[in-house]
Amino acid sequence: MTEHPNVELIRRLSAARLTMDAKVLQDVLGEDVVWHIPGEDQWAGDIRGRDALIALWTGVAEEGGSLSFDLHDVLANDEHAVALANVTMNRRDKGSLEMRSVWIFHCSGGKVTEGWFFDENPAATSAFWS
Repeated sequence: MTEHPNVELIRRLSAARLTMDAKVLQDVLGEDVVWHIPGEDQWAGDIRGRDALIALWTGVAEEGGSLSFDLHDVLANDEHAVALANVTMNRRDKGSLEMRSVWIFHCSGGKVTEGWFFDENPAATSAFWS
């Protein structure tokens, strides 16, 4: 059985995010994508637009932060995808923090148009990035 196209879309997005592959990120993210990042830290909030999102990811890296993850599973239909991931957050000044996370995406026209992210311990995530 073949995977749903939106499963493949999320797998492509995830691989491109890990390597910051600009070409693939341009291909898989909608131009007007909205990223909802929970928390009270400097990176939290609603990020609007593909360029703003890529700039955010670049800014995290420039400040000594990184994110790595292992996708545990991806489920999808014609409009949505849900990814279960084991996430490791790293900061030069704080070490690392590991936790499980659930990501929800809205997909349209072969692109990710919106994303929401839920960590198992949002307070710890926010404190780590603060």
